[in-house]
Amino acid sequence: MISAAAGAPWDGFNARARQLGWPMTCDPGLAFESPRLIEILRLWQLACGRRAVPRRTDLTTRILGAKLHDCVVIDLRNSPTAPRRYRVRLQGRNVAQHTGDLMGREVDDFVPLHLRERWYTTFDTVLAACAPLRFLMRLEAFGLGEAECLIAPLGDGMGNPVALLVSFALR
Repeated sequence: MISAAAGAPWDGFNARARQLGWPMTCDPGLAFESPRLIEILRLWQLACGRRAVPRRTDLTTRILGAKLHDCVVIDLRNSPTAPRRYRVRLQGRNVAQHTGDLMGREVDDFVPLHLRERWYTTFDTVLAACAPLRFLMRLEAFGLGEAECLIAPLGDGMGNPVALLVSFALR
């Protein structure tokens, strides 16, 4: 979990990544290089309307169109009696070509144990920021190289983040 004492969530993330030698950084400036990620971010912002975070239901296939093939939606599964978990709700076919079929699977089922803390910390950072963030990282869990990633929160009807929109571009 990110320490509140670290300031902004991304500052805590970057400090932790440096401390633990993770090959990743978080860029809250959203300086995307990939035109595809720039377009997905634009669609996320469009879906926000006047809200800080769009509802998960706002990002329809009509809004995302062909970009849906490049996205993953990951649900936060939280319970007072169990630790938080993340589950793949939707996976675009272009993503599946790189990762295999992850639809309906818990992150713990496909991310190796030694990488899980990175994944959870990354997702927790986006939820704590309640804003889209850009990450530069190696996608080691899938044997892929360097990637630029967009991870953005999706909310429920009350504006609480309950899911994440994820997309990446290999570099």
